[in-house]
Amino acid sequence: HGTYKSCANVLSMGLNYAVSKKKLAFNPMMNVKRLKGRTKPIIAYSMQEIKLLLNNLSTYRLYAFFFLACHTGARRGELVALRWSDINFNNQTLSINKTRGKSWGTDYEEDTTKNENGMRAIELSSDTVGVLKAHQERQNLERMMIGNAWQDMGYIFTKEDGTPIDPTRPYFIFKRAIKELNLRDEPLHVLRHTHITELLRSGISPHIVAF
Repeated sequence: HGTYKSCANVLSMGLNYAVSKKKLAFNPMMNVKRLKGRTKPIIAYSMQEIKLLLNNLSTYRLYAFFFLACHTGARRGELVALRWSDINFNNQTLSINKTRGKSWGTDYEEDTTKNENGMRAIELSSDTVGVLKAHQERQNLERMMIGNAWQDMGYIFTKEDGTPIDPTRPYFIFKRAIKELNLRDEPLHVLRHTHITELLRSGISPHIVAF
């Protein structure tokens, strides 16, 4: 259900862009029946709003999570499942190969993602690499402060003791931040939606964007 809606939304955005450029006379997706679900459409934030959001979160210990979400389009479950071994700092790439979530109060982790190929590599900008390295330094400092109580599980986004963060935690942080900034109420998924919208505006093909 979720995969269908995501693909339909990305395809529709791409076709709307083609119509705006006079490549198509109309968007054929307008005649495609959509599955019932969330009736309120997700509206991408502007780049100015994204900058405000990231500035608001810049001193937070998990700032890198939101920076990655805004600059890679990775899903929340994919981000909370990331380990340091998934990053190649030399090549500036990030491997997405797992997803974490919560079901009936219990955390779970799967070796596959919503992407049908199961794994994908994302190129990272120099700014993103810098944010990740700063996050790593912060984590190493926390490791030194807590000493033997640190549980080295290899995750990028952890609690203060090294264990992975609750998969739902970023949602509540995001909601608090947009409330403080008086930004339009949207789900956390709007960060991915905004990233996809910007890629489409830059001229990248919809079938490439729909990863």
